[in-house]
Amino acid sequence: GAAAKTAPPAEAADPIERLMAAKLLFAQGNELRKLGDCARALDFYERSRAVIASVPNTLNSAFCLDQLGRDDEAYDAYEALLTDFLAELSADDKEAVVTALAALRTKLGALHASANVDGLLVVDGRGRGQFPLSHDVRLQPGERVVRVVKDGWATFEKTIVVRAGETVSLDAKLSPLAESGRLRVEDERLVGADLFIDGTLVGKLPREARPGQLRQA
Repeated sequence: GAAAKTAPPAEAADPIERLMAAKLLFAQGNELRKLGDCARALDFYERSRAVIASVPNTLNSAFCLDQLGRDDEAYDAYEALLTDFLAELSADDKEAVVTALAALRTKLGALHASANVDGLLVVDGRGRGQFPLSHDVRLQPGERVVRVVKDGWATFEKTIVVRAGETVSLDAKLSPLAESGRLRVEDERLVGADLFIDGTLVGKLPREARPGQLRQA
C-alpha cells in the first residue's frame, strides 16, 4: 500500500519531486485518518505541509489537531487557511473554517505580547512567532511559561495564567548580555544533533551559540 512507500526528501530541489512527496505524505495521512488514527495521520500531514503547504494538508492538519484537543495549534492551522490560502478555499471550506475558529475562540485565551527586541516568542517550549507580532497568540487555558529569546540578550521568562475568552497583555523587556563571546561546535560526531538554547529547540548542529547555552539532545 501507499503507506509502505518512502517519500522523496523534503529538501529535494526538483519541484515535481517535492509535489509528489507532499502528495504521497498526504495520502498516507488520509489512510491513517480513515482508520481513526488522527495522531499518526497528523504527523504525515505536517510532514506534507513542510514540503509544500496546501489547502488539503493544512485543512486536514487543523482537523486532526482539533480532534486531538490541541486547540491552540488547531486555531493556528485554521487561521493559516484564511491568511495563506483564502483565494483557494471553496465557499463551503471557508464557512467551515470560520465556524471552527469561532468555536475554538470560546475555548482559548489570548496573549497580547510586545517586546523591546525582534526576538522569538516561545510558549511552553514551542515557538509562536517573531516580534513584532502581527496578532494576538491563542493559548490553551492554564499556566503557561512565556519566554522571549534573542541572541545576545538575556532571555525573558514569565509564567502567566490564561483563561478562556480572556486576553493577557505582556510587555517583555530584555537586557543585553555583558559578554558577547561565542562558542562554535564543530565536532563531526555531533552533526545533526538538536541544539537547544534556554530549553528551546533552535536548530541542528553545527551552529554557533553563546557559551553555557549548549546541550545535546
